[in-house]
Amino acid sequence: YLCFDYPPLHALCRLTRELHMNQPLASCCCVTARHRQLQLPTILLLLLCCLYCQVINLSIATYVSTQADDYKDTIQVVCQILQEASDAGVLVVAAAGNYQGSLLNYVPAACPAVAAVTSLDIDSRAPSMYSNFLPADASDVHKTRVMAAPGNSVLSTMSVQKDKSLYRELSGTSQAAPHVAGIVAICIEAGACPGKSTGLQKLAIVRAAARERLAQQGRYGYDGDPTSENSGSRKYYGYLAWSKFWQR
Repeated sequence: YLCFDYPPLHALCRLTRELHMNQPLASCCCVTARHRQLQLPTILLLLLCCLYCQVINLSIATYVSTQADDYKDTIQVVCQILQEASDAGVLVVAAAGNYQGSLLNYVPAACPAVAAVTSLDIDSRAPSMYSNFLPADASDVHKTRVMAAPGNSVLSTMSVQKDKSLYRELSGTSQAAPHVAGIVAICIEAGACPGKSTGLQKLAIVRAAARERLAQQGRYGYDGDPTSENSGSRKYYGYLAWSKFWQR
């Protein structure tokens, strides 16, 4: 196995449980090639990427009932890991979920240190019917970490077993989240998101850019965004992400 002493990778290992920790409290993650289909070169490439990652995109949405006895404990355990990642400078971007409900019932989107991404239907300029959302009466702390991005009919990569062309149009918050993760990566590359900043500080810069774009060009928004006439809705989907930092 291979070990790397790097806090963001350590947090990622703990979260996915697909990687084996060598020591419970050490910043060391070990990878074993226990999956036969995972070749050693692939493992090495993934580890090399993780060693320098500052953005993690997660297509995960696990339901956790707020009425469950262990709700607070579950949230604390999962969210603490993601908080450590943010403190180490890594922004974790997660799909809000496709269940037409409160994203606060789904982890990791419910975690305060995560950028939760909702889905928009660009054709109708409105939230996707399936997208989870943040309750409008949620705290401002949660609202500052929720963003919206296109999620309907997005050309996505596909396994050759399912589609020989390797591509297929898919819809979901899992298609929306990579838009935000990509914008953050561009922001970091452009120097607008300092490398030494926390994950949430990087998100704040990207969110400020989205608000700036909406102020400059109102049509950039959508029906139900925080500044629209329907902003009084009980559902909060966040500002539409904008790739301000892209340099052609």
